[in-house]
Amino acid sequence: MTDETQALDGLDDEIRKLTYDDFVEFLNTAGATACEACGADEWGISMEEGSDSLLSIGQIVSVRKPSSSVWLLHTTCQRCGNMRIFNANRITKWVLNGKPEIQQDAQ
Repeated sequence: MTDETQALDGLDDEIRKLTYDDFVEFLNTAGATACEACGADEWGISMEEGSDSLLSIGQIVSVRKPSSSVWLLHTTCQRCGNMRIFNANRITKWVLNGKPEIQQDAQ
């Protein structure tokens, strides 16, 4: 199993505990940018219906190997609808490691 797949890797319960605040802090720490499609900087985060703190967590399942899947979080541009997906496994590890600074690539 690679770092990108997390079927049965023990983080499922921790992923379900991710909060809106965790995700926003991750995005800010990672250096969230404007929408590549339209240039807007207004992103929406999907929440579980009826909750103000539980994120809507999706999953991509491999067609070739259904036991390998990726849990994901997503943001949606409020102007054009462009979506960005984020690997929930990596964000969970970031939270569990104390939310360290994320190294930015020099450009």
